[in-house]
Amino acid sequence: MSVVIEHRPDYLYIRMSGEYIDSIPAEGRPASMAKVCRDSNYRCLLVDIRDLAGEIGSGVYFHQGEEITKAFAFNIIRIALVGTVDRMSRLLSLENRVVNQGVVLKVFTDIDEATAWLME
Repeated sequence: MSVVIEHRPDYLYIRMSGEYIDSIPAEGRPASMAKVCRDSNYRCLLVDIRDLAGEIGSGVYFHQGEEITKAFAFNIIRIALVGTVDRMSRLLSLENRVVNQGVVLKVFTDIDEATAWLME
């Protein structure tokens, strides 16, 4: 699994691709993403997991939701998470859970829609 970080003019872009492994690289963890956003004065974060292959169990989504909440709850950073249609059910569940805990996050399947939402 690889994690690519791009500092774009208005937001931080993070793309995860390759075969999903049980341990997410440090730069792909929510706490690391939040630190980069804060250190670089970004208010928007786009995370693209469309090219992440392999089975991701519901426990992983639950754990990532907890980590996202710890890193981003009651923060000014808006997060757009772009995934695939086949993962949308679990992503929407993650969205609902973290939004209810004070995170500004929305899931998308279209990267252009995600970018437009971030720039609102």
